[in-house]
Order: sequence, then C-alpha cells, then structure tokens
Amino acid sequence: MPPKRTFCEMSGDAAKTEAHPLDLIKQTIEVHEKIVRHKNQAIQKAEKSILRNQLKIEEYQSKIEELNKLNIKLGDEHAEAKEFVRKADKEGRELKAIKKRGEELEKALLDIAKKEFAEKMQDMLQEAESKMNLQQNMLQRIKREEDS
Repeated sequence: MPPKRTFCEMSGDAAKTEAHPLDLIKQTIEVHEKIVRHKNQAIQKAEKSILRNQLKIEEYQSKIEELNKLNIKLGDEHAEAKEFVRKADKEGRELKAIKKRGEELEKALLDIAKKEFAEKMQDMLQEAESKMNLQQNMLQRIKREEDS
C-alpha cells in the first residue's frame, strides 16, 4: 500500500508549501512513542540489573558474614591453642623441676647408700680384722702353750 499523501502533496504545490501540522504532530507522537518505548525498555533492563546486583550483594554479604564467623571461630581456636601451649609450657617447666628434684634426691640417696655401704664394709673389715686378730692371738697362745 502506498504511503498516504499529505494535503500539500495532493494539491501539487508540495515544494512550495510546508508540511501540514497534523503530520508534524503525528511524527512527533511516533518519535515520542519510540522514545517512551526505549525508555521503558531501558527502565526494565535497569530494574533487572538492579535485582541481579541486589542478589549478588546479598550473596556477598552472606559470604562476608560466614567469613566473619569463621574468623571469630579461628580467633577463638587460636586463643585456645595459645592457652594450651602456655599450659603445656608451664607443665613442661614443672616436669623439668620435678625431674631435677628427682635427680637431686636420687643422687642424695646414692650418696647415703654409698656411705652406709662404706660404713658396713668398714664394720665388716673391722670385724674380720678383730676375728683374725683373735684367731692369731689364739694361734699364738696355742703355739706358746705347745712351746712351753
């Protein structure tokens, strides 16, 4: 279908006369409708983009919250580990002190046992010497009696 002709085109002096105001209004309305349509499409795209971005923001916020919880948990575990190490260090020092005291006591007991053993040996030697002296005295007496 051929395009509609304006009044000016039908009259024959189309070159000399300006376009009819209704045509201008119609063109303006069409342009305005295109602009409104594009604007509405842009608004819809922007709204969709905003919704996607909001979802991403919520997702990132939940991840941040999880990381904060993990960080707090790690901080607590770190504090527990430090406390454990501190206690272990303290217990280690106590055990070293106990070990040292035990070694000192063991040495003291050994010294006492050595002294007692030496004293017993000395006593035994003295007893043996006195027995030997007695036996020698007896032998000498017997020899003297035999000689006399």
